Amino acid sequence: MFHRLPTIFFLSVAFIFPGQSVCAAQLRVDDASLGSSESLVRKCGDDSDGKELLKSIEKTFEKAGSYIYSSDLVTYKKGKQIKESGKFYYKDPNLVRFEVGEGSKNSGSVVVRQSDGQIRGKSGGLLGKLVVSLSPNSKLLLSSNGFNILKSDFETLISNTLKQLSSGKKCLATGKTLPVAGCGKSRVIEILSTGDDTGSVEQRIVVDGSTRLPKRWLLFKDSKLLSITSFNSIQLNAAIPADMFMLGKGDMLAQAKAVGAFRTTPGKITYGGKRLEDAVLDSGMLKDMRKLIAALRRSSTYLGEVHGSQVKPGASIEDVKVDVSETDRQGLFVTATQMELMVDNLRAVGTKLDKLSGRWDSFLDKVEDSLGTIYDELEKDRVDSLKIYRQSIKIEQETRRLDNVIFGAEKQI
Repeated sequence: MFHRLPTIFFLSVAFIFPGQSVCAAQLRVDDASLGSSESLVRKCGDDSDGKELLKSIEKTFEKAGSYIYSSDLVTYKKGKQIKESGKFYYKDPNLVRFEVGEGSKNSGSVVVRQSDGQIRGKSGGLLGKLVVSLSPNSKLLLSSNGFNILKSDFETLISNTLKQLSSGKKCLATGKTLPVAGCGKSRVIEILSTGDDTGSVEQRIVVDGSTRLPKRWLLFKDSKLLSITSFNSIQLNAAIPADMFMLGKGDMLAQAKAVGAFRTTPGKITYGGKRLEDAVLDSGMLKDMRKLIAALRRSSTYLGEVHGSQVKPGASIEDVKVDVSETDRQGLFVTATQMELMVDNLRAVGTKLDKLSGRWDSFLDKVEDSLGTIYDELEKDRVDSLKIYRQSIKIEQETRRLDNVIFGAEKQI
């Protein structure tokens, strides 16, 4: 559904003679240099502490209060390039809207974080125009490079990068601008894995020399290029109407009920007037969690019924091949989003289970993995209902294990 942040751009190749630094040669930074985990800043011999430059960029966006940018992303996985694009809107206090760009899978999808803190999503592509509530940790909100769209505002991105420096990583920046193909004269910031000369680049940010705004953001994993994000047409202090950050709840309820899959599941359960994570664990709370686990299990049964209902007496469920209809696809999708909200509430209880919390979280992780597999299947042109069925069985098994953890916790109270 929601896809997933930002980029591809084409860089012309420049040649550097052996022993000659990029900066010394005064040539355009080529794609090989930009995409290498070897420090480009150190190679220039014109490096300085990049922390202050990062902080100044962060302050620019903090002062703006609102902004818009278009983004393109290319992620490199298993020898393939995954391309995504979209448009991002931010407005204080912490309002977010992301629109999946044309040409991307599920173009037309929209996600917003509203003024009431609720997260709404409107599907696109094969899923029609459903509007649903989403967990802030939903698999649907992850870009192909693993970043959550809701945390892709520049303040959060830069703040999280600065926090990494406390673990011994080093931030360097070119003292002067240098020509970068596709970006013009720019400064380059790098986050290195260690503070000494052996550290490889983990992040590389290309900053426009005039505006001092990000143009490219490269991520590396295991010394290999993971993704390149391109930020285009950044508008600071943009006049964004308040209704841009709203998706109608009425439409959500009407459409979800229409496909027969709506479950009444609050985004955040309160207990004794307190948030679930702040309330004291007692036998009453554990009893309520059993009910929530039972609701999760019933939803997993619904997921499997699309396939299981086609199996005639005496036939093997493995022999039935069912392509999911549009209505069933929408019903499965809505159910999966509601199950993620249930998992959020169950996770809040897990922090109170002491020695049992590790098992609790591992079971919930497996539920989320199965839901992620279901989302991937629902995005395909033809959905194999048997694959959905198998994931529903796995989720049902994990709910039984969650029940066992509750049983253990009840004995300790």
